[in-house]
Amino acid sequence: MAATKYEIGSIVRVKLHQFLTYQDVEFHPGPRLNVVMGPNGTGKSSIVCAIAIGLGAAPRVLGRADTLTEFILTGKDGATTEIELVKDEHGGTYTISRHITRSQRGTSKWKIDGKSATEPDVRKLVEEELNIQIANLCTFLPQEKVGEFSAFDSIALLRETEKALGGQQLLDEHEKIVDFEKTMHDAGRTARSAVEELEEVEKQKRNLEPDKEKLERRQAHVEKAELCGKRVKWVKFEEKKAEALDAKERKQAAVDAFRKANEAVEPLRVAAQDARSDQQKAEARYKKRQEDAKAGFDAARACETKVDKAKEKLEELQDANENAGQRAKKLDTKLAQARKAQLAADAKLANTGGCDVDGLKKAIEKLRPKSDAARAKERAAQDAAQDAQHALSGPQRALSDAAAALNAVGDGDRRRSQAYERGGGAASQCVKLRSWLDDHAGNFRKPVLGPVALEIQVDSDEARAILEVAAGQWTFHSFVCQTKTDYDKLAKFIGGDNKRHFSGVNLGFVENGKGSATSTFDAKCLASLKKLGGKGTLLDYVKGPPAVVDHLIAHASIQNVLVGGPELEQAFNASKLDGLLGKNFLCYCASRAGQGFALARLQGTQSRYGNKDTTVAVTRTRSRNPPILPSVAADDPAAAEALERKKADAERAVEDATQAWQAATRDAEAAAAEYTKASKDIVVKSKELSDYKKLQGAARAAKAGVDRAEEDVKKHERDVEKETARNQKLLEAALAKVCEAMAASAKTNAEMMACTVTIAPAMAAKEAAKERKARADRAVKEEEEQTKTFEAAAKRAAEEFNKLKEETRALKQVAEHEAPLTDELRAQLEELPDSSDQLEEIIRAENEQAAQIHDDPELLKRYQHLTREYDRLKARVDNMESEAQSQQDAMDALRAPWEKTLTDALADLKVKFADYMGTLSARGDVDIERADTVAKWGLVIKVAFRDSAELQPLAAHVQSGGERSVSTIMFLMALQAHMPSPFRVVDEINQGMDEVNERIVFKRIVLNSTGPTAPQYFLITPKLLQGLYDMEHEDVRALVVYNGSYNLKRPKDWDLPDFLAKKRKMLAEAN
Repeated sequence: MAATKYEIGSIVRVKLHQFLTYQDVEFHPGPRLNVVMGPNGTGKSSIVCAIAIGLGAAPRVLGRADTLTEFILTGKDGATTEIELVKDEHGGTYTISRHITRSQRGTSKWKIDGKSATEPDVRKLVEEELNIQIANLCTFLPQEKVGEFSAFDSIALLRETEKALGGQQLLDEHEKIVDFEKTMHDAGRTARSAVEELEEVEKQKRNLEPDKEKLERRQAHVEKAELCGKRVKWVKFEEKKAEALDAKERKQAAVDAFRKANEAVEPLRVAAQDARSDQQKAEARYKKRQEDAKAGFDAARACETKVDKAKEKLEELQDANENAGQRAKKLDTKLAQARKAQLAADAKLANTGGCDVDGLKKAIEKLRPKSDAARAKERAAQDAAQDAQHALSGPQRALSDAAAALNAVGDGDRRRSQAYERGGGAASQCVKLRSWLDDHAGNFRKPVLGPVALEIQVDSDEARAILEVAAGQWTFHSFVCQTKTDYDKLAKFIGGDNKRHFSGVNLGFVENGKGSATSTFDAKCLASLKKLGGKGTLLDYVKGPPAVVDHLIAHASIQNVLVGGPELEQAFNASKLDGLLGKNFLCYCASRAGQGFALARLQGTQSRYGNKDTTVAVTRTRSRNPPILPSVAADDPAAAEALERKKADAERAVEDATQAWQAATRDAEAAAAEYTKASKDIVVKSKELSDYKKLQGAARAAKAGVDRAEEDVKKHERDVEKETARNQKLLEAALAKVCEAMAASAKTNAEMMACTVTIAPAMAAKEAAKERKARADRAVKEEEEQTKTFEAAAKRAAEEFNKLKEETRALKQVAEHEAPLTDELRAQLEELPDSSDQLEEIIRAENEQAAQIHDDPELLKRYQHLTREYDRLKARVDNMESEAQSQQDAMDALRAPWEKTLTDALADLKVKFADYMGTLSARGDVDIERADTVAKWGLVIKVAFRDSAELQPLAAHVQSGGERSVSTIMFLMALQAHMPSPFRVVDEINQGMDEVNERIVFKRIVLNSTGPTAPQYFLITPKLLQGLYDMEHEDVRALVVYNGSYNLKRPKDWDLPDFLAKKRKMLAEAN
């Protein structure tokens, strides 16, 4: 028989190095069904992890670890996976290797066929070329995921099914339709709001129309008045134009009269000019004779000047003699004052009676030691007071710290909430939901508790770290309802339109919570374990509302998780715990590691087969970073009481230190007074000595002043004697010059009188000519004044004309600006009267009509605004209706093919699921649960295990746990059969099944994974029942794991043919 062919993408070889529980292993799976067997704890599930991690899966896909480093063998620095897959129908292969190194979260290095590659390169090869969907449940189905799949609601179940049936594309189309619905729902709500707004605007517009018509009539009157006003402007322009033409004629007559008067004054101007000429000639003759006499006049003035200068010199000499006398008097006065000051200083010095200077100095030196001692005492007292003040600051700080700590105690809950919220993601969603629940507490029958992370308090850091690892993250982001009604109501709220806002929030239901449970470790056992490093169970450390504690008991079994330290692990390694932990146990040993804890997980599992030995698995991990549970302490009455006592102690210490400081301050003040008294005598004697020295200095200064004054007087007397002799000679010379100058002045005065006699006739002729000119000027002036009268009249006529012309121009400009004559306006104005009086009467009447109607400009503005708003809203509503139709068409175009694809795929799935359930002598069906929106569509799995029973949805209150489990597995296998994949991995899905169902499930697996068209299949199981269907099929390959402390130390010692021969012999002998 020809060898079975591997399909493209099938695994032909797996090699591991230092991965999880394996130091080194390599095996070659078959092309069809591979049954991987081995006892618990040997590392079967490690094979699943290796295939997934080796092909690029993230740790979260497996649900067993958060970081890659957790897949490295304990105590090693790195791990390597090497997976060989078929790449073409000729048997060619790809080899993908991944090396993980230990770091904070683990780093990877990839190779494809020995060449370096990146993770995107690997993902492209695996997902696109080989069509392997690592994250799909239909490719990897561990036991934990079966339970997770069972917990899906109908909406989530439909989405997971879509992902399996049509890949990500089908799910993406579903999400697009949901987005379309939401967009259309929001747009519909907006459109309804816009229509309501449009109707309201239309109603307001109709209500304003009657008043609007009245205002339009008023506007007609106003416009008629304005038209007449425009006609008035043009009529007034014509009237003013006629006045301007009359003024123009008057201006011309006045100009003619002025011209004639101006012609008559001309002869008088000529005569005046002749008189002006005669006057000029007479003045010229008079000027010449004056110049001839000027020499005599100048000589006379020069003589007068000499006389004046001689007199001034004489007066200066006389003044100098007088100044010398005045200075002598001032010096005598200054000398008298200096002698008086000397007498006063000598008298003050004499009044002291003398002073013993040496005696005073000796007395001061004798008093100084006592003063210095008092000063030293004062300084010491001041230092003591300062030390006491410094000592007071310590108790004051302690008092301040105690008060601050006491104030902070009441703020614990808020800080815990803030610390938790900083975790982001689901934590932020939980805080928001908590706030909403607080605001809507009246809507629920009993308080809804949560999130769990904020409801509980864990009494130690070690226990907190262990609890975060032992319980799933979702547990801490859960809210606990205490009635089924509250649970359903809250589930509907967070699962409807708010689903995206609360996607990370989980719900639990606990009725009549007790907050306690029986542990597998009894009191005697715990007492013994505490002597070896045990610290109790997690339940002993967790405090919180009973319902919340029951929630943790149900989902994390905290009553059965033992908490220990490094001593307990040492006792375990030394086999000191044998017989204490029991057959099935779970224990965490925590030890400090940096800011967190290193955790050793000890899990014992008793086999259900053979000699029922207990297999112990030891795994190591670290505490979560950042932690989920806030470490900030909540409000603690005991802590507050302790802080109150601490504050009271600090207050007493402050009071004692204050009293000490005050006493030291009083001592310092007394020492300062003593020093002041001691230094006072020194100050008095020092002042007495200083005052005497000042008087001596003043007496010496007064004597020196007298000496200087006497010297100044003597010097002045010598200078005056010399100056007097010199001035006497100068006075005699000056007097002679005065006499000489006065004789010369008399001579020149006689000559000046002769010149005056010759000038007189010329002066008389000049005066006669001046008179004739004055008479001629008066005649011209009189005639010119008459001419100016005519000129003024002409000017006034011109101004009047110009004024009227400007007024006419202004009226025309006003008329042209305010009533420009278009053809239409000219026709309207021609129908109106030409009289301004008649026009004014029409304007008055129209204004009266308009005044009878109340003007309301705001109403018109409001109406116009409503009209514009109506047009805008109408256009908006029309646009929304068009857009809504476009959205509907687009969604219909997407929804029809999506729904057909989904329906067609489900039709095949329904057949397979019904067929698979039939092998259980049961019935099964799959239906789409339709709703008013696709967002609420779900998938319902219905089963019936009795012929007379109707198909019922899978639910805890309808089917047993085993029925739900086997139904879920059959559904998943039907999904697997529908989705094309090169290989599939199923991990221990037969756990918890009874023998009948286990045989049926195995038979289904064999049917689905054998034959020429079947894909490669990996079934991970700790055991197999005897007589399983087709176990001898040529497409079935058994891979037995020999790993762990209870297996062969050397796998090569195992001889399978010899084992089978012995088994057949035993069976034959038994028969």
